[in-house]
Amino acid sequence: MSDTLRPRRATRVPKAAPDWARYWSEFEAPETESGGDGAADCMATLHYDPARTIPGSTGTGHAEMVALDEFIKNVCRMDRGEMGKYFDREHKRDRKGKLLVSPAKVRIECTAKPCCLRCSSVLGALKIGAAPGTFKTRRPMGSTQWGGLSPAVRGLICEYLEISQLSIEALAM
Repeated sequence: MSDTLRPRRATRVPKAAPDWARYWSEFEAPETESGGDGAADCMATLHYDPARTIPGSTGTGHAEMVALDEFIKNVCRMDRGEMGKYFDREHKRDRKGKLLVSPAKVRIECTAKPCCLRCSSVLGALKIGAAPGTFKTRRPMGSTQWGGLSPAVRGLICEYLEISQLSIEALAM
């Protein structure tokens, strides 16, 4: 059989490794050196639409990720199209490369302690805004409790951002 008659194999384009440092910097909360009060308990509120909210608290993960998990399950109904109504994949830039900041459709409020390195990176990747009084830190604040995202939601976020499951799991280490 000649090479021209053989069926071509579908080439799979590898998913790009996410730039977690860039995503962290794109989470618009001011940075603090504080790691919070050291207590494990925390509350966060995810704001969407004009006045709708979803609370999140520690227990199954960091409060911000618990609220995000509930939002994707209950508001976005685990649908990429619905996620696209609330999240942007990329910030828009002008011709000179300057960041054009548009109001975030979803904001997180976490005033008891700063959002950790991992949560801030995921929030920045989805272009979630920070409510007044919300700060971020470069501290990871514990990998075992970071999760907060159910496997299904984590998979959907990876699919939406076009990143591999391994890359988001590596962020948790």
